Amino acid sequence: MFTEISSSPLELERSRTQCAQDGCDDIHLALVEEGEIIDVGDRESVVRSGGIRLTDFTQPGTVRWESPHHSLRLYIPRDAVAATLGTDPGFLHQRVLSPNGLAPMLAAQLRSLARLAPTASNSVRAVALRATIELALTALAADFGRIARSSEQCSDGLFAAVNRYIQQELGSPTLTPAVIAARVGCSRAHLYRLFARYGLSVADYIREARLQRSLVELQTVAQSRETIAALAFRCGFENPVYFARLFKQRFGCTPQDVRRGKTEKCVQTPVPELT
Repeated sequence: MFTEISSSPLELERSRTQCAQDGCDDIHLALVEEGEIIDVGDRESVVRSGGIRLTDFTQPGTVRWESPHHSLRLYIPRDAVAATLGTDPGFLHQRVLSPNGLAPMLAAQLRSLARLAPTASNSVRAVALRATIELALTALAADFGRIARSSEQCSDGLFAAVNRYIQQELGSPTLTPAVIAARVGCSRAHLYRLFARYGLSVADYIREARLQRSLVELQTVAQSRETIAALAFRCGFENPVYFARLFKQRFGCTPQDVRRGKTEKCVQTPVPELT
């Protein structure tokens, strides 16, 4: 997501309670165009015009600006940042991109996106946003890749446990990275590293595993009297329309086709196992 913010002086607090309640875990980049952002806490820091400040939305914090403020803000999915850095991106919280790296190029791209967005078509905006996110990920890797690589190594013994738990709980709508990490006894940061090692995100892996499970279930004669909506729900998909669309995109055929045995065009490449 991309937003443009203009505001009079104010102070904003994100509490631990809010972090827990809203579930937002994006990594947020703010390019200060006017005024400055002041991090309030034990040790205050100031990000002035031209700086790009980073925020981890899973962590609390308070910021203020004491003069009129204008900023361009980019929100990047946490999984994408974790996959790029090879570690959980929590260490990025309240850091600033180096002006000697790719930050100036990213700032120019953010300004271009801000100019383009109001008049461009949806498809053009989507392409521009993807390009901006890719550049932001490259900038993060250039600035912080060394820090990420120095973090603890993944434990091979944990991979099988993670995979087993995911397979057991595929039907649960509450199957999330936080739940998985707590169940297998590791931090969420370590869990992200496990998946990043394979070039995967946690959410993508769960979705693929659920689709594979649904494919097997649809091919099982014993399940032929069960509605496709009920089968989808049992495999972890709460919305049958969304399930049908994902299934067609993934396998090249519909759930109804599989149930009828019309699988000539189905692409059945299995999800990689974490073993």
